[in-house]
Amino acid sequence: MYFLWNPGLYVIRPEDAEQVLHPKITIKNSTRRANFPIFTKLFGEGLFMVPPDKWIKMHKVCLRGVSKKHMLSYFSTVLEIAKEKVERLCADVSSSQKTAEKAGKGSDQPVPIEIARIFQDFSLHAIVSIAFGNNGVTAHERSQIGVNFEKCFEAISKNPLFSLPFCLMLPTAEVTSINKAIGYLHDTGNRMVRQFRNDKEGNDEAGVEPRGSLLRALCASAEDGEILSDKLVTHNVYSFMAAGYDTTSTALGHIAVMLARHPEIQERARKEILEIKEPTFDNIMSGMPYTSAVCKEAIRLFPPVITTGNRITTASVRLKDGSAIAKGVSILCPSWVVGHLPEVWGKDCKDFNPDRFLRQNNTQSLTKHDGYKMLAFGGGVRPCIGKHLSALEMKIMLYSLLRKFQLYPADGSKADQQHFRVLPPLMKLQPNVMVGLSRI
Repeated sequence: MYFLWNPGLYVIRPEDAEQVLHPKITIKNSTRRANFPIFTKLFGEGLFMVPPDKWIKMHKVCLRGVSKKHMLSYFSTVLEIAKEKVERLCADVSSSQKTAEKAGKGSDQPVPIEIARIFQDFSLHAIVSIAFGNNGVTAHERSQIGVNFEKCFEAISKNPLFSLPFCLMLPTAEVTSINKAIGYLHDTGNRMVRQFRNDKEGNDEAGVEPRGSLLRALCASAEDGEILSDKLVTHNVYSFMAAGYDTTSTALGHIAVMLARHPEIQERARKEILEIKEPTFDNIMSGMPYTSAVCKEAIRLFPPVITTGNRITTASVRLKDGSAIAKGVSILCPSWVVGHLPEVWGKDCKDFNPDRFLRQNNTQSLTKHDGYKMLAFGGGVRPCIGKHLSALEMKIMLYSLLRKFQLYPADGSKADQQHFRVLPPLMKLQPNVMVGLSRI
């Protein structure tokens, strides 16, 4: 089997995935290759793109940007954004119901909402605020960062042209627009890094560890006394943004569709959420086990990224069973396939059943890979470093949304209707997927 221009090996058994994601292959005998030139240019020398020899040191530095003390500082920002989006949604739904009542259609009917746009708006606002913070960044700048970042992702989703190796050299208006967007993002990021570092040099409290944004955290991080350059900080900020934006909003869309189609599961999640008296970091992230299981079950069936990153072997390697993988082979673990295997998940593998993830002690981590059966966040020594940011956004948004709304299948939609489309490597919602919302 071939993957693009390389012979490919698709690994679907969890025990085999554990071997190919082991450091013996991941760190010592393979390198990562981006499949889209837009990602190569935008993320540059960021953590997702670098070869193993550079990744080890950079990973240690970047981990500090998502340590618990920094996650705590991001929590209040994301919670406020979620509340703002849900309150706006309340106003929109109320307005639509009043309009329906005036038209004699009844005000008690659920209001159909294009759910993907709601979650995209939330995720983009949240991740830009986490990445750059509020100090020294205007609302217009945050908006323009979001607009240009989204433009890059939309181009990949909508136009197969952008999977070609030399696509960004083509003399088309769309390519020119994408190159300008990436240039704007790099220039803005580099300028903000320089501004923060200059401000810190003149600050008497420079010894206080900066918190409140990924950019500030990465500027202050160092390994063996070596700090990240302005360019590397910028590349890594956008790498984190990628992990917390498109895949997170898509996952929320899949979750909302499943909750709308399974009211008994939705009600059980809501009951758990309403039991939380105060939305603290620990209550949201370590609590809500059933809601975490709901998220994992939706991601199992509909992973926003359908496979692990493309790794190319740099030498021939031998597995435990004696079989060999030749040099130059692309290795991928398709999470979408693994998530539907009866021998892994049982005869009910196609059913939406969050209880399969609950343990006897009724606690469940949203980001745990469960013995290489769940690879939506990757696995082995190079999982998605932004997985905790993604989990933070998902659980806060569900906490805020389910307290205010009941979700229903929109008029005309069927319980078994396919709500997604596959645009490799992404599994996106179909255009104009609607979910009915009714105030509680």
